[in-house]
Amino acid sequence: MSGIDNLVKAGELTVGNKIARESISLIFAECVSIAAMLGVVAEADKVAPELTEGATKAIAKAVVEPNLDVIEKSLTTVCKLETCKPDKEKNREQRSHDIARMTVLFGAAWVPSLLIKLATRRGMNKVMGIGDEHQWWDLRKLSPTDKSVAVWDEGVHYGSLILANTLLAKPSDEMIRGVSGILQKTFGWSKQRSDETAVTAVIHEVPNLMGAAAGILAIAAHHSRAKV
Repeated sequence: MSGIDNLVKAGELTVGNKIARESISLIFAECVSIAAMLGVVAEADKVAPELTEGATKAIAKAVVEPNLDVIEKSLTTVCKLETCKPDKEKNREQRSHDIARMTVLFGAAWVPSLLIKLATRRGMNKVMGIGDEHQWWDLRKLSPTDKSVAVWDEGVHYGSLILANTLLAKPSDEMIRGVSGILQKTFGWSKQRSDETAVTAVIHEVPNLMGAAAGILAIAAHHSRAKV
């Protein structure tokens, strides 16, 4: 039995052990969450093509197309990426469909991936011997530390996402084109599928990793304060 295992058995994990173990849990949870989100975006048409297209058409017709001018103007105000610019070569119906499709894909992926991240982190904390008394899947029982880490993680995540869409739009566009090209060549995916996955990876998941770094700092701060 290793020295760390002895510490776990004795309930005497050091501050460094706790920070390391909880950081590993967070990183693992981030990876699972990223895989879930990219999987939904990349595979939605294969797993539930009729549901995806049906929801897209309904939203496009009822919500997007009647308000297309306002939506496009708003998008170009808050997002400077090439993908946010209206493609005037397409008619209103096509442009509305594109916006609705990204809304459906992102909406279907975002909430489950966030819940998966929270639950996976709690489950890994249990495995690592640093969980609480509640069931890992019961997200109604988040501890103050869970909430603090989530706030820092998601706060930096979405702050970075805004930067990627605005001040860093040019390098973000270059990364999107590069990732999309790799996906097309490696997996033989269509340009649309590759572009959608690349946008999600670069604009949402790269900032997600930056959020994870902030979450690790929050973990370190929590355990350092608890030592005092």
